[in-house]
Amino acid sequence: MSGNPEDDNGEGHVHGFDDSEEISDEDVMVFQDEHGTDRDGLIVAVIEHEGVDYAVVQPLDQLQADDDGDDETEIETYVFTVIPTPEGEGFGEVEDEAAFNAVCDAFSELMDTVDDGD
Repeated sequence: MSGNPEDDNGEGHVHGFDDSEEISDEDVMVFQDEHGTDRDGLIVAVIEHEGVDYAVVQPLDQLQADDDGDDETEIETYVFTVIPTPEGEGFGEVEDEAAFNAVCDAFSELMDTVDDGD
């Protein structure tokens, strides 16, 4: 395991975690939350686990509220399976609870590493 969290997180490979202020259109997706409401979300990481890529997504409105200096804002995190399509990438629900938990653990570890660097 390398010392760089962008290279290896112990459970799989993290593809280019970007902690910059820049948000590109390719990093934003529309998804439905558990209430069926359409939300704009930022893909904050793509984590590979057992040969499958998973997108870790956080709602843009919550991230923007957190940027306003409110450290108490709780940011929801959603995980989607990345599905290659002829048009690019699609996203699906994570069916495997063990994979979901492993991706959440890897993301939490990544965020701890990023927070330690601040």
